[in-house]
Amino acid sequence: MNRGDRGFSIIEILIAMALFAIIVVGALGVIGATNAAGLLEGIPTGLVAGRTAKDITAASTYLRGFQEYMAGTVDGTTTPGVYTFDTTALNILGYPIPSAQPYQLAWSGMTVTIDNWYYVCPPWDYYAPGGGITADQLVRVQATLSWVLKGSERDRGSVRAVSPRDSFPRDGMPMMRRRLLQSDRGVSLIELLVAVVLFAMLFLMVDGVFISANRSTRQAETGTEVSQNARVAMERMTREIRESGASGSPAAILVGGAAGTMAVVFKSARPALNASVFCVNVTSALEELYRTSCNYYTGGPPASGVTTYAPVWQRYVGYYVTAAGAAGYNLNRVSVDLATPADALPAPASLSGGTTVATFIESFDVSLTAARLTVSLRGAGAQVASGSPVPTQRIILDDTVLIRN
Repeated sequence: MNRGDRGFSIIEILIAMALFAIIVVGALGVIGATNAAGLLEGIPTGLVAGRTAKDITAASTYLRGFQEYMAGTVDGTTTPGVYTFDTTALNILGYPIPSAQPYQLAWSGMTVTIDNWYYVCPPWDYYAPGGGITADQLVRVQATLSWVLKGSERDRGSVRAVSPRDSFPRDGMPMMRRRLLQSDRGVSLIELLVAVVLFAMLFLMVDGVFISANRSTRQAETGTEVSQNARVAMERMTREIRESGASGSPAAILVGGAAGTMAVVFKSARPALNASVFCVNVTSALEELYRTSCNYYTGGPPASGVTTYAPVWQRYVGYYVTAAGAAGYNLNRVSVDLATPADALPAPASLSGGTTVATFIESFDVSLTAARLTVSLRGAGAQVASGSPVPTQRIILDDTVLIRN
């Protein structure tokens, strides 16, 4: 061995490993995996994205409930205007504020616009004031909600490294150099084993941080997917059922099936080619409510056997579930055109085909009492991250629909 040639001592190995640990933790801080402030602090992690999606869902649900409340409150005598509310308000025109249970939104303000729209002919449609006031009018309510996304503040601390001013006094340098050269040697087996054990422990700690971040992200993504899946399907289904018929012969709505895997089928007055149109029975094609996309079954209005201005059923729509293995059930929607408005509905248990509108469904139950339909939809989803299952994410949605026709 040449003079001055030597291996690494245990102290040097430990110092190198400590520096490596500092670099790894610093890198984790940059990418946000340790939930610390870093270069990409403005980009949300999986947990923040999950909270954002849940806040958006809560806000949408709140506004839907507010619109339902206003639909039963306003009428032609309601004073039009723009109403502004902030966090000091006790209620929103009699409706609970967004920060109340179960919404719990950190809201900052809400604006409600109420105005009257009048039917103008031509061009045979409703318009805001300015086109002339007529006897036929609608009360339009538009609500805008502002809120602050939930999240924790991040501390911004500074880190300083302080070193001695005179680590090697000039007078001591020759003696220290000679002593170092005299003790030149390699690494012993004990020192090498200790270094390997410490490095393995450090590696396991870093790997644990990555696994925890990955599991948290997958859990947030699964919860968001289950929530959005079920809510969108529930919103569409209840909106369509609300426009169906609660009475008549044959029945305009049927429910059936075993508990947890039930089905519902009902008639719809919206044609498949133009779902924005609601077909009603008019006396002639000259009436303003006549729409060319509606099928009157006799070549033109009026439809035979249908009361004037009553819905002219165009098709039937059904919702049912099918098994999807470990993922639970899929919620399917099927739509079929009617041959006549008086066609009988198929049995709910016989529904098949259609398209899947929601996955990760745990159970689907419906019950019909007079003009009131109760729907219960449960979603549940689980994922596997880093070789182990993520806790199951669940959502329970219950809604009662008042059938209008």
